[in-house]
Amino acid sequence: NAEYMGRSDQIRTDVLFYLLSRPNCLIQYSNTMESTVKLLTSPMKLDRDKGLVALEAMLRKMRDSEVVDLWNLIVSLCRQESPTWETLHGCFTAAALIMNQQPTPLETSYTDMLRLASTNLEHNESRVRTACGDLLGVICEVYGTEKVYCKVKDRVINLIDNNLVSPSAEEPETPTPTGQAGKEFLQDIAGWRFLETSINALLSIIQGSGDKFIPYFDKPLLDLVASTSRHPNRFVRETGFQTISALIGCLQGDQFAGDISSVLAAGLSDNWSQVRMAASVATRSFLARCPTAESYYPQLVPPMCLNRYYVAEGVRVYSLATWRSRFGDTGPRVVASYVSDVVAFYVSQSAATNHAVREAACSCIAELASKIDPEVTRPHVEKLLAALLEAFKDDSWAVRDAACLATGTLVEAFPDIVDLQRLQSLYPLFYANLEDNIPTVRQGAALSLAKIAKIHGNAAIEELQAKLEVLLISVAKQPSQSEASTDQHTDQPMYSCGSLAPKMGRAAVGCSDCLFKRPTQPWEQTDGAVYLLTELSGIQTASSLVTSSLPLVAKSTTYKHYKHHVNLLDTVAKCLPVIGRRLGKQKFKTYLEGFYDSLFYGLTVDSPLTVESCKECFLNLSQLIGPNILQGRVNNYNSTYLPILTSLIPQ
Repeated sequence: NAEYMGRSDQIRTDVLFYLLSRPNCLIQYSNTMESTVKLLTSPMKLDRDKGLVALEAMLRKMRDSEVVDLWNLIVSLCRQESPTWETLHGCFTAAALIMNQQPTPLETSYTDMLRLASTNLEHNESRVRTACGDLLGVICEVYGTEKVYCKVKDRVINLIDNNLVSPSAEEPETPTPTGQAGKEFLQDIAGWRFLETSINALLSIIQGSGDKFIPYFDKPLLDLVASTSRHPNRFVRETGFQTISALIGCLQGDQFAGDISSVLAAGLSDNWSQVRMAASVATRSFLARCPTAESYYPQLVPPMCLNRYYVAEGVRVYSLATWRSRFGDTGPRVVASYVSDVVAFYVSQSAATNHAVREAACSCIAELASKIDPEVTRPHVEKLLAALLEAFKDDSWAVRDAACLATGTLVEAFPDIVDLQRLQSLYPLFYANLEDNIPTVRQGAALSLAKIAKIHGNAAIEELQAKLEVLLISVAKQPSQSEASTDQHTDQPMYSCGSLAPKMGRAAVGCSDCLFKRPTQPWEQTDGAVYLLTELSGIQTASSLVTSSLPLVAKSTTYKHYKHHVNLLDTVAKCLPVIGRRLGKQKFKTYLEGFYDSLFYGLTVDSPLTVESCKECFLNLSQLIGPNILQGRVNNYNSTYLPILTSLIPQ
């Protein structure tokens, strides 16, 4: 055909395009290339992934002319009328791979794909937009920032700026709760059209450019990216902080350091774990890059310190690593140097909308009381105590538990401030946790009350004795219909950590149903008393209280008229050897006989946990008082128990 005279490259491209559009055609040209491109443009993701693997292997063997043929074919597929999004996605992804592996043959022809990628940054499919952004980054990396960024800068910046205000009306509606909470929830999850993918494109360009992007890093660009880090949508904020982290790599000296540190401080305090993680990564880069980073410690140290206790493991582990690498063993001195800023931040975070943040704040207050010089913390004790007392009333059991533990640590560190008179107003809060329906909360309250008894001596022990006498016999009042905290978790919706809770108010359901609260059962009051006795057994001056209470503990295990009696027996079986070790076997073994019937009964119940606890109890008791002595005592008490005990204890 005269039309193609002297245009061999175009002929090859058109032939390949013809074959792809007519799979039944008998004429074949480069079967491997054809099948690979078909995979790359398949509607199925698995096929497209296979196509990328095949393409990577094929590129290692292709000549330059074949690479050009393939490139022209991909460009033609992108230019056809109304291509499917899968076709575009596969082509842009393949183009990025070709440029990475075979850039030389394309030095004069990459501009066509650059224009196509720039145009499709507004494609309706987000995966196409993301692939275009990634491709722009690769082009910058391979062919230079100056040739690429200047051509697409205005388009990318305008797409970000024009989509900051509100979601497009074309976005599908998302069913949400009504009212202000529903509005905030919608802003947090709704699609914001091209915003997130446009920021991703900018991020890819910066990462692909590396140091070559330094001349293009200016205040207007930083302000634009910083505005995305304050956006109502959490995904936009996360991407914004990832872009800030990339921009930090372009910092020259302390350029824009003040603006960046303020943005980072806000991100480190964000309600969403993913945003905190992105801000934590950016903060580590900032501390390593900025020569005057120390001058911004008042802003950054408090949230960095708190995030070491954040419930999301990724944030917690990463923050710990950053803290250690930056401060080493000098962490306490650093916190002491900025204690006013740290205290103010902890207090504010103890009232955050996210229960995980409130929990971390309480844990940090406990650390402040135990690890920092008391004279440094002393002027701030009243503020810290007020924040903890408010957290005691929190809807989240995890926050109540952390507040209780922190208050006990504060009492231990400052007994002159939190004295006996002050404690009279605090005891009801500790007792409420000791009787809580969550076992972990009961254990935490027992630990804190034991600290108070150790610090304030006989006066506190007498107070606790009166309470124990009431709680240990509470189980006798237990109705036959009983409940445990696990009952309310069956066949209920589950939420990921920090998913809906942060934006739906402090009373919303979060991970682990941690906002669950119901009236305490009498058996749970006795269970809390057993935990408290266990902690008190380690205090010498409280040993007489513990020994006189052991018969009541034994009596409490004989009530079997309610469903969850096995839970109380499980607690007693776990605590009994601990009490014995702390009291000493001479004092303890006198009271052991009262527990035999219940412990051997525990070996026969339907609760596997209780059975195992009772087995472990016998093993530990045999180690404590000696296997022969234990067997002899059991035989004297009830000889029918001896074969069972003998089968449990290794010979």
